[in-house]
Amino acid sequence: MAAVLTNGKGFYDPLVYVLESYRLGLKFLPPSINEPGPAFAVHGNAIRVPLTRAKGLTERTIKRLLAERERGSFASLADFHRRVKPLPEELETMIRAGGFDEFGETRTRQFWEAQQLVKAESRK
Repeated sequence: MAAVLTNGKGFYDPLVYVLESYRLGLKFLPPSINEPGPAFAVHGNAIRVPLTRAKGLTERTIKRLLAERERGSFASLADFHRRVKPLPEELETMIRAGGFDEFGETRTRQFWEAQQLVKAESRK
């Protein structure tokens, strides 16, 4: 199922494959900034949705995200922002998708931190 979803192949709409995955007892894990994709990743009986599939991300941000991730894991939201420099709305999209949840902060706290990072960047 992960391969079909990754490659976009198959006769049916991707939603059909997602529903079939649920029927088979597979779970979907939220995106992770340190597992950005572009492929859906298998984790035992679960499939991790790639963060690069979040709607609203520009091609530039996706390329920078993948390139920076190759250089090493992201340590925090601030580290990601410094290295990738996404647009504010892209950062919000990734927070909403759960891409930064692994750092242990609530999403509300992540939104506040993102606003501070964007403000600091605009002052430069």
